[in-house]
Amino acid sequence: MILIAGGILFLLSNLGLVEFASWRTILRLWPILLIAVGVDLIVARSSLAGALSSLITVCVLLGVGFVAFYLFAPGEWTAREQGVRVPLAGASAGNVALACDACAIRIEGSASADALVEGTVVGPPWATLSQSTDRTGNVPSYALAGRSALRLPFSHFGGATWQFALSDDVPIELSVHADGADLDLTDTNVVRVDLGADERASRIVLSARSSATYDLSGDAITVVVPDGVGVLVDWEAVSAIDAPSGYIQSGSRTVSPDVDVTPVRATVVVGPKTGLTIERAAAVESQPRD
Repeated sequence: MILIAGGILFLLSNLGLVEFASWRTILRLWPILLIAVGVDLIVARSSLAGALSSLITVCVLLGVGFVAFYLFAPGEWTAREQGVRVPLAGASAGNVALACDACAIRIEGSASADALVEGTVVGPPWATLSQSTDRTGNVPSYALAGRSALRLPFSHFGGATWQFALSDDVPIELSVHADGADLDLTDTNVVRVDLGADERASRIVLSARSSATYDLSGDAITVVVPDGVGVLVDWEAVSAIDAPSGYIQSGSRTVSPDVDVTPVRATVVVGPKTGLTIERAAAVESQPRD
């Protein structure tokens, strides 16, 4: 019984499902074990060995149920939330790198004054986060990476969502790698964006304020083009591309008809085996967002 209970305790702690410190409170409830043995002897068992066998079975079932709850319960029941804010502090530019192997990343709106990036990270308790902040001269760099300790078939990861806002005051190089992404960069000053979206369909709204280069890869990515933005798409070896009528195809390039006259130009480089859909912003304004 001691070996099984101890094994369950350390297993849950190693998986990050329960902090080890919280077990101090549970261990104070040890007299419940004596009560359980006594009740079992009186009600159903005629020997101490039978009572202990029953108690071990109950402990194992509780442990399995505890793990199953954290694996399959709705994300809002078990998710943990953490705030993120990186000060701008007079920076002239910035670098932001976000990577998560079991979550969706969303960027929308502008960060508050004197913030390079801010937002919230919501994920399961078994996810581990590592972040770093550096500064070279007047250019701050922020990197946040999340990794799930568990990726089992049929387990629940839908509650893992990162939501951020970026500064609109300085040029930013942005890197995003996640299962799925919804990036609204309309009002940002991004100059380079590297988006790697693995399993889920992703969406990116191009910046309407600054010309930028976008490196995109993923199973299905939708690019939304605001008014006043010209687009040049280099799509060599992509799996499929769907562009609005009027876009001109030349070899492995697709360009918008106004690419040479618009004040903002977006260069989109599409990785191999990527499905790409290009939409005008006016065509999606009336559509509700998820």
